[in-house]
Amino acid sequence: MILKTDIIPLRQEFYRSKSGHNLNWDYENICVWAAIGFFLGEDTFYKEQKVCLPGHAYELSSDRTVLSSTPWFSWHYQPRDISFNQSVDEFADILERLINIQVGSRKVILPLSGGLDSRTLASALLGRSDVHCYSYEFENGVVQETEFAKQVAEAGSFDFKKFVIPPSYLWGKMERMAAINQCYCEFTHARPLAVIDEAAALGDIFLLGHWGDVLFDGLHQQGEITDEQLVLLLKSKIVKKGGLELAKSLWQSWGLHGNFEEYLTSRISVLLKDISIGHPSAKLRAFKSSQWAPRWTAVNLQLFSSVKPMALPYFHEELCKFICTVPEEYLADRRIQIEYIKRKTPALARVPWQRFAPYSLYNHHRYHSLTDWPRRVVNKMVSEFDRASGRVEKIAMNWQLQFLGNGNEKKLEQFLDCPQLQSFIGKPVIDGFFHKFIAVDSRHYSHPVSMLVTLAAMFRYLKTPDNHEVNAVNSPVIR
Repeated sequence: MILKTDIIPLRQEFYRSKSGHNLNWDYENICVWAAIGFFLGEDTFYKEQKVCLPGHAYELSSDRTVLSSTPWFSWHYQPRDISFNQSVDEFADILERLINIQVGSRKVILPLSGGLDSRTLASALLGRSDVHCYSYEFENGVVQETEFAKQVAEAGSFDFKKFVIPPSYLWGKMERMAAINQCYCEFTHARPLAVIDEAAALGDIFLLGHWGDVLFDGLHQQGEITDEQLVLLLKSKIVKKGGLELAKSLWQSWGLHGNFEEYLTSRISVLLKDISIGHPSAKLRAFKSSQWAPRWTAVNLQLFSSVKPMALPYFHEELCKFICTVPEEYLADRRIQIEYIKRKTPALARVPWQRFAPYSLYNHHRYHSLTDWPRRVVNKMVSEFDRASGRVEKIAMNWQLQFLGNGNEKKLEQFLDCPQLQSFIGKPVIDGFFHKFIAVDSRHYSHPVSMLVTLAAMFRYLKTPDNHEVNAVNSPVIR
């Protein structure tokens, strides 16, 4: 069979590196998975099972052993001699045409945030009466995002619904999410799982703005940067808090040779060298789009397509190819998206941009100005006063609501009390990170605990090498 993968695949497609039914754990790359939350390149949990690379054509045998593979697309940077206005016009044409093709006449479900990606989609949908927007906030959590999302919906004359994420919902939905993403990346920090069924009832198709922030922004670093510096930069961005400590513990527990940090650095370096781009910002974007997007973002997006079809214009081949030809100075600081929104829907541009609140797209540059200094000082003083007075911290992350309080610590301990997990990595490792999360620094150790929970979910609900392979879930996707 012939299999052709997209530039940013929305589903993982697996192949065998060699024929046969035996599967053996790929311990080294499971350590990478534990450190960063997802796999890199072709890696999976098993040495003999691989994931097809983006932008490749594969010839596979009947048992999915790879016979040949050929790249049909490579990320590149070939900027055209075009004006900024022309780049905005071309973006507008591509985006609006893709949305019309992907969505058609169906009722649109549009998740909104306080950022730019979903707001850009809202601008493209202006004038439609069949758009149903929603956003969510945590119980006893920060409410800024839903407030700005509601203002965006009102500015576009769209229906809007606010959801509240309740505590402890995760324990009753763990098996469902494990079946959807097959535990190929961390999923316990994500919020949509709590409200996905209610959100799906709002319309016929999800229109999602994922990956726009990567395509339409640049590397915020002045001066030249070498490949070695870029590797270190990627490593600093890709490794989660506590992730390095967890990976090193697993490396030691399994008695692997060498040094984990050196292995991870080498792994990133090899993948980066495969990208033939000189401009560091474009090279970083290509790395993220060929690694993060298909192996993390797309894997968890299967939650949406498990209940309704989904459309993702930023993942589309045409926009990816367009990005490769746009001068980097036009992509920096979200300039194209901001200009598009300001031209198309000034009312949306006037809604505060959450990242720079209380400022809008018209004056966000004032956020770090000298005139903004008094506001920042006051906010800092209020924050310090709240901390000193012992006021309850507002919930800002899902792990705070799902792993702490309301008996969640006990549920977490019970979920990690999994014989297969303990046999796999050792009970002292599990108990050590659980203790550090509860008693030392919950924020720093939330990622390691989440990865241990994801592993426990795999052993509890999915097949392992002793019981053949784990296969990807196929779901309807609109391309």
